[in-house]
Amino acid sequence: MMVNFSLSNAFSFMDAQNMSMLAVSSAKDDINLANVVSVSDVRILKSALIFGANASGKSNLMKTISLMKDIVLHSVQAIESSITKNVIPFLLDEDGPNKPSEMEMTFISDGVKYRYGLSIFQGKIKEEWLYYTPKSRETILFERDGLSIEVNKAAFSESNLFIKEGIIQKTREDVPFVSVVAGFNGEHSKRVVNWFNNIVFLSGSNEGMFTAITMKLINESEDFKAWLKKNTSSIPD
Repeated sequence: MMVNFSLSNAFSFMDAQNMSMLAVSSAKDDINLANVVSVSDVRILKSALIFGANASGKSNLMKTISLMKDIVLHSVQAIESSITKNVIPFLLDEDGPNKPSEMEMTFISDGVKYRYGLSIFQGKIKEEWLYYTPKSRETILFERDGLSIEVNKAAFSESNLFIKEGIIQKTREDVPFVSVVAGFNGEHSKRVVNWFNNIVFLSGSNEGMFTAITMKLINESEDFKAWLKKNTSSIPD
């Protein structure tokens, strides 16, 4: 499950922005507890609403998550056209093109919390990092700086074949290290890649599908019908 996503200097965002799925501690009666799930002792929202004016960045937030997914899943195979070149810095500030774009995802996969991030500049991965929380304390798995890398040899031994004297081997500058290691069934790297692979994007433009699902819920779920009547005044009995 997604815990948090942050980005900076990407598309229409210059300053760091953060989307958290952590549930707040609240005793209010209007909190929908059905929308909160506890995973590894972390209370996480099943869903969240992003709202704002037109051109305020809602679509670009989703675009960045989608692009991060593509980079993790498909960069190894993208030989002729680098996917990382699709990361566009904020162009309405003179500093934007001269700084890297950053994106970081925190999530829980197979009951383990991970924090994975990328820093991309001019189509190349400037930095890449992966941390995990096996118990209560976050621990580094690796930190990459260009083609140099620092690795937790005990916890991330799956990377040993791809590192020589602190330098990454068999990995292009536009390819995530975690993707390369996952191709050889590394425990942690495979969890990261599998988690991104399970992200599904639904588009509101597919109205027919959502209409069918809504009508099915209205006809079959009294709880959904009661919720709909409470929140939508135009729905008759």
